[in-house]
Order: sequence, then C-alpha cells, then structure tokens
Amino acid sequence: MSGSHVWLDADPEGLKMLSDRAFSSYVAGMRDAGWRGDEHDVRFAYAASAALYAAPMIPLWLGRVADPARRVWIERKCSRPIEEVVRGWAMLLDHLLALADEALKLAAI
Repeated sequence: MSGSHVWLDADPEGLKMLSDRAFSSYVAGMRDAGWRGDEHDVRFAYAASAALYAAPMIPLWLGRVADPARRVWIERKCSRPIEEVVRGWAMLLDHLLALADEALKLAAI
C-alpha cells in the first residue's frame, strides 16, 4: 500500500481507500484459503507493519527536499512539482501514523 504512495504512483487523495481495499482483499484471500482466525489480529499486523515499514523514512525523504539536486531528482521520479510531492508524503505520513495509533489500540484489546 505505502509503496505506491512513496513515489506518488497512486493518487494521494485515494490513500485511505487503497489501504482499506488492500486490507479487505488480504482478509478475503485468507478466508478463501480456509483461515478462520480473528480479523483483529490481522488488522493489528497490517496496521503495525505498514506504519513501521514507511513512517520512519518519510522525515529522511523530506530532508532531501532541501538539497536542490535531490529536489530535481525527486520531481522527475514522482513526475510532479516538489510541492505536490511534499503534500503527498505528508498525507502518507498522516495515514501511517493513524495506522500506528490503531495498532496500539488493537494491541491493548
């Protein structure tokens, strides 16, 4: 889910929808394969792993925006002006931090 949003291959406005679809499809596939476990356990794993995978890197990527040469490379890689890239990364970070909060709540259940 977050991989397609790091380089803005997917529209940042659709991040929540893509995340929800990815999770639902994953659970449906597990159920089709015969899994009958607790969906809360899977949601915890999904939320925690997504947050831990990408959230720590976003501040590092944002720091690269200050370097003019890297800024040009980022704009080319993402096919967008740097302002849109930063906005997309901010939306991704917000989503990932919400997933981290959700994982903490699910861990307490």
